[in-house]
Amino acid sequence: MNSLSTTAKAREAVSKLLHTMGISQVICVDDVYAQTLEDILPVLAELSPDELKRISSAIDEDITGDLPEEIRNERFRRAWGELESEKQRILSEQILAMASMKNPEDTDDSGTASILKELIGKDKLVPLSFSQWNEKQKGILDSSKTTKTLILFDQDLSMEGGSTTGGMALISNVLASDAADDLFCGLLTHTATIDTQQEAWEEQSQQHGVNKDRFVLIAKNCLSQDPLGFAQMLKLVTLSPSCKLLKEKTADILHQATDYAKEQVGKITVFDFEHIVCRAARAEGMWEPDMLFRLFGIFHRAEARRRASSTEELEKIASYLRLVSNIPTDSESSPAITTWKIQQEEMYDPGDYVNKLHLPIDIGDIFKKTGSGSSKSFILLGQPCDLMVRSDGKRYPDIKEVMLAEIVMSNERKPYTEELPYFGDDPRQRYFVKLRQMHPVKLCMLDLCVYNEDGRAVLNFGASCPKGLTPAWQRRFERPKREMEQIMRKYESLCKCGSDKKKIKTLPQGILNIISSALLNDSIFKATFSHTDGSKKIEFNCQRIKRLCRSRATALLAQYAACISRPAFERDLGKRVEEK
Repeated sequence: MNSLSTTAKAREAVSKLLHTMGISQVICVDDVYAQTLEDILPVLAELSPDELKRISSAIDEDITGDLPEEIRNERFRRAWGELESEKQRILSEQILAMASMKNPEDTDDSGTASILKELIGKDKLVPLSFSQWNEKQKGILDSSKTTKTLILFDQDLSMEGGSTTGGMALISNVLASDAADDLFCGLLTHTATIDTQQEAWEEQSQQHGVNKDRFVLIAKNCLSQDPLGFAQMLKLVTLSPSCKLLKEKTADILHQATDYAKEQVGKITVFDFEHIVCRAARAEGMWEPDMLFRLFGIFHRAEARRRASSTEELEKIASYLRLVSNIPTDSESSPAITTWKIQQEEMYDPGDYVNKLHLPIDIGDIFKKTGSGSSKSFILLGQPCDLMVRSDGKRYPDIKEVMLAEIVMSNERKPYTEELPYFGDDPRQRYFVKLRQMHPVKLCMLDLCVYNEDGRAVLNFGASCPKGLTPAWQRRFERPKREMEQIMRKYESLCKCGSDKKKIKTLPQGILNIISSALLNDSIFKATFSHTDGSKKIEFNCQRIKRLCRSRATALLAQYAACISRPAFERDLGKRVEEK
């Protein structure tokens, strides 16, 4: 049973929503409003002695729970016949509401209709049966052009000769009318629960070809089990049209800004174009189209913001959304937001994107160990300019190693770690970067990841440079190849001797393994060498899997710098030494 405070909060939220929207009437079309006396009588048996006493005081007739059912019903019929029609309606709603609140799992529409009246208020709610709607539909739609109206349709109208999906059909018809722009629509149904109403909303939208932004689906058990949840869904009814309008207006501005940027780029002289797109890109080791995209973005971003700030319409829509969104409607049954993936996409470039485009090694690149059942991951923290490969295929300075920090999953943050949000695939799991456990790794080994579309650190010595790389990385291709060949020659000299190329037999295999591992393996990644049919290949158990965005990666680098530059003082002699 809902607490009084929850119902009161829901009633207040609904009142604020209707006031903010400027809605003066809420029409609810439900065949439950065709209830008769015979529909009310069976409910009396479900009420408590106190509830029956309240009914007795309202009709001046002694009705108690210890009376036989026939006598109790006869007394109620006699009192009912003396009441005016309006008092009959009010009393029936009170009785049905009592029963519904006692049995929140019950799908009795009479009880939910009574709770709906309590939440919306009798001064705004206009209850109509299915037949009454058919009679008054034209007048309601005509008046809605001057009076903002919210119409809630029951899905199942079969009690009055309609269909079990009649509510959705009525919504389709209303939204196809001339009054559609001035109406808000909602579908009340027992076919969905609080947990499934989001999915049911999408399903009904697709089945009936009605835009999801034009109506909202509300599970009827929200009314008895979660009135705040009902208020929240009602909020979505009011937000949807404005959300849709804001998205459309913003898209229009972006299209206009795109045309403007295209025009401005077209005005750039050949002299300036050659300086920016060709010479500057070549000096930086960039791909020329990337420099052009940067140039295009300069004009596009400035024009989009100028157009957005110069129109009052966007601010008007945003102000309305702000007013409605600020009305508190959160409840325990509020659906979980699904924006986690969107934030993850903003923070990380996936491996398929980074590797298939052969993007250069950069700060924030994340690598994982492959094979041997290992799942450890590491992130590169290095100065971006030092990692940049210039037009001649070299780095300045010519650094040989970079630092990788291990990424670990943990339930809590430990000293000298920084959280890496949205890293995994499970929002409940937390990941941290261990800033005190850095691993030096050969940069030539990581460079191999750039040359493979799957991001693996593999080199086939007989292969040529793959297509799709920038000129700078095409020129660099031979450099890691030469460094690996030098390592391989040392390795082969240990493994073979003499003209017959037979394996050394004077050294124990264990010692040979130690020597070869020292040459081939990196600090955290291990290598395997194969030589078959005249083809030599070296492969490290390393793969680039994603990239953290530049701003976040730079922040991690700053945290690492702060960690290694933290002050160290002499031992505090006044502090007690604890036994371990």
